[in-house]
Amino acid sequence: GTIYIPAGPFWMGNDAGDGIPNYETPQHEVFLASYRIGKYPVTNIQYEEFVNQSGKQVMSSMGWDGQRIPAGSENYPVNGVTWYKALAYCQWLSKKTERKYSLPNEAQWEKACRGDNKSLYPWGNEFDSARCNHGHSNVAAVDAYLAQNEYGCFDLVGNVRQWTCTLWGEKR
Repeated sequence: GTIYIPAGPFWMGNDAGDGIPNYETPQHEVFLASYRIGKYPVTNIQYEEFVNQSGKQVMSSMGWDGQRIPAGSENYPVNGVTWYKALAYCQWLSKKTERKYSLPNEAQWEKACRGDNKSLYPWGNEFDSARCNHGHSNVAAVDAYLAQNEYGCFDLVGNVRQWTCTLWGEKR
């Protein structure tokens, strides 16, 4: 399912400070039109359907058993997918459902993550290890932790890296 993110402003980026990269500053207000974003990251079982229907090859970096997901990891976020494969998944899902799916841009991802506050994390300014799978050696299921903000989005920070369609950070 998807979560509706209403139109309106939000605070993007961060104020300068210890541990804050220069490319994330200054914090500034951005207005976005309404959009929808996945309640959870794409799971292995969802990606496996794409693989089976499209004939795309699974890369060894994904940790699968050939073209199949390891037993018990169906509800875990798909990991190790290239940006191009993520785009191909969105195109396949759009054709399959007759709805437009795409990678979010950086601002859309950050608004879905941050919600309507200026905090460093979706839930506030203090890191809370009970709210995300950060610093653990194993990936967790997409619903292993509570929703991370008032929109009801899960697993946006911690766990696995997520793609956007925006060039980001120092890698421009």
